[in-house]
Amino acid sequence: MKNKNYYKKIVRYFLVLFIISSTSQSVSVFAVDTQFYQSNDILFYSDSEVSQYCASASVVNADTRIASYTKDSGNLSIIYNALTKPPTNNTSLTAFTPVQASAIMGNFFAESGFNPGIEEKTESPRKGFGLAQWTGGRRDKLFKFAQDSGLEVTDIQLQINFLYKEYYDTYKAILSNKIDGREPVFTNIISKDVKLATIDWVKKFEAPLMVPGSDDPAALYSKRIPMAEKTYSIFNNSSSVNGSSTSDCSADYLNKSSLIVNTALKYAWPTRKRDEPAFKAKSSDNNSGPTWFELSKESYQQDFPTVYPDAARFRNSIGYWTDCGKFVDFVMITSGVDKKYTTSGNTTQDVTYIKDHPELYDLITSKDENGKIIPPSMSQLKAGDILVYRAGGGSDHAHAAIFYKDNSVINASSGGTTPAVEDGMVQYMLGIMKDKNKQSSVEDWVVGRIK
Repeated sequence: MKNKNYYKKIVRYFLVLFIISSTSQSVSVFAVDTQFYQSNDILFYSDSEVSQYCASASVVNADTRIASYTKDSGNLSIIYNALTKPPTNNTSLTAFTPVQASAIMGNFFAESGFNPGIEEKTESPRKGFGLAQWTGGRRDKLFKFAQDSGLEVTDIQLQINFLYKEYYDTYKAILSNKIDGREPVFTNIISKDVKLATIDWVKKFEAPLMVPGSDDPAALYSKRIPMAEKTYSIFNNSSSVNGSSTSDCSADYLNKSSLIVNTALKYAWPTRKRDEPAFKAKSSDNNSGPTWFELSKESYQQDFPTVYPDAARFRNSIGYWTDCGKFVDFVMITSGVDKKYTTSGNTTQDVTYIKDHPELYDLITSKDENGKIIPPSMSQLKAGDILVYRAGGGSDHAHAAIFYKDNSVINASSGGTTPAVEDGMVQYMLGIMKDKNKQSSVEDWVVGRIK
């Protein structure tokens, strides 16, 4: 008869499988090479819709500790210097470039805080260990490597030597493949883009488990990229060079998009409220109850008149306090991102303004099979994008909103939605833009992204 430990192992095995399979249904993750990671004994969630990195970045603040780091902070210099020199056990190998080393450092910070002896706090026997939090079979190989080398497994140089071995044995080839359809950056030794190099490394080397419900499930924008860029600036006396396209999430773009989103969230309810009793009381058939002014978030009540001085005269006007265009105009001006943004509150003017200012906004579009310009897909959107369509098939087909994340926007509407986060609207709005029966021409919509 089999002993109790045998059955305990079986129970644990199926419990782990259950947790992974159930969690993966609701978590967006990086696309991973499942066969490769299975063979290397790494836990991962199965492929699903890829996280929108910039959408996360726009609502995430960097770890406050990063700003205080200098060359003299803890193990920072020791680790960086070890990464930018060939491994001591094989000096014929080419060392990592400053960009590559900085990308790895950013990931080390998120994984271990630069502590080579830290062990993951979990009951799982697969618990991570060391600078890169090697788990499972890779952890076992690290310990065997230390034993064969005659060094303590917590030795920094030992762990860097092991990382070099993994890189040249396996991961260099993996990191040389296209990532999300683009050419890899980490293995491009002339690249100066620390951010994309960091993304390459986390996707193909670390492949961390995602944190359910988080705006930054892999700590990419709170820890990894900020620390990587900080490391590069410390040891190279300059900032890393990022791509000029906003689709690459440049630092300037992230700052502006973050201001847009966080300003909108400041003045918006976290969920749509027009179905609640107090809001239903404001229907056209029953105009009793609080005014539209009073139904708005308190911060909106206080600050909206700074952009629209006449607001006080229209406290009970659904078309004034809950106008979609006025809300977008208000956010763009109040955030400071575009203080000259139109105050018309009119979707036609919004479309015209964004298209007339190419120095400020990129137009986000796609093309159909015939090469005709069409609205973008949801996967192309990034937090802070402005979505507008104006009347083409009727006055009810005009709306403006700010993209938040997933299928959600931050918006208001003259139909009785005081500023709020509203789910399901992105797909709906893009559908309207693509519907020829509801739009008179391609000129009737715009998706604008601040540069």
